[in-house]
Amino acid sequence: MEASGQSVRHRQLANELRRLREAKGLSTIDVAEHMGWDRTKVNRIERGQWKRLNPQDVRALADCYGVSDHEHREALMGMARQTKLKGWWERYSDLLGSSSYIALESEATCLRSFEALVVPGLFQTADYAAALMQGRCDASVIGRRTELRLTRQRHLDGNNPLQVRSIVDEAALRKLVGGPAVMRAQLHHLVAANEKPNVELHIIPDSVGAHPGTSGQFVILDFPFGPDASVVFLENAHDGLYLEDRTDIERYNELFKEVLDSSLSSKESSSFITNELIPKIVD
Repeated sequence: MEASGQSVRHRQLANELRRLREAKGLSTIDVAEHMGWDRTKVNRIERGQWKRLNPQDVRALADCYGVSDHEHREALMGMARQTKLKGWWERYSDLLGSSSYIALESEATCLRSFEALVVPGLFQTADYAAALMQGRCDASVIGRRTELRLTRQRHLDGNNPLQVRSIVDEAALRKLVGGPAVMRAQLHHLVAANEKPNVELHIIPDSVGAHPGTSGQFVILDFPFGPDASVVFLENAHDGLYLEDRTDIERYNELFKEVLDSSLSSKESSSFITNELIPKIVD
């Protein structure tokens, strides 16, 4: 996968235009003849192989495919215009390197995840995030990385916030990252985040023992235009692995359901943090 926010928008629009063509029963040759284009132009559009896509071409394709719903047409046009825009994360490109995860997360409508070792980044406090980086980065880099992490969290608020369903192993919440005071504040922050209407936080207590999530952490990102646009992200020390094959997506959708079945409900999880974990933190 390419490493830019632009590639995310390209992929979303390209996938939807291809889906619309196939639903209409048209070949790329049929479309090229109808539009008066060379066939290679249709292929390049459906592969996302362009720098700037004329919104009028997208409008014409929508007409060709019989897209009459106003909101659907506007979504297509909006994505065509957005391919020209730079994402907010590009000012942190020196920290992100080749990573495309932030671009994906910023464009997603729904995120489902399992985390075994640390609090998910979208729910980390500034002190917790900084403590995780101590000893690995100098102070200036820690400051900017923490700023980046907190900026990501804005996606949880405002209009059309990211829908998040996150499962966390109890082991991640028992680690005293940054010391008792930092961890106590972090746990209170998790409870507060769990009250947001677009957030569901589920805890897997140690008492469950072995569960399907022991195979490793993962994130499933869903995007507009349906399940074919989903991506699975598997983080590693360097960046991560991105899975887009339909079979892989279905496998991780099923795994998420299995891990969820091993976890407490959202309400039970908040109660567990408040009554079981926070009181046991000793200064």
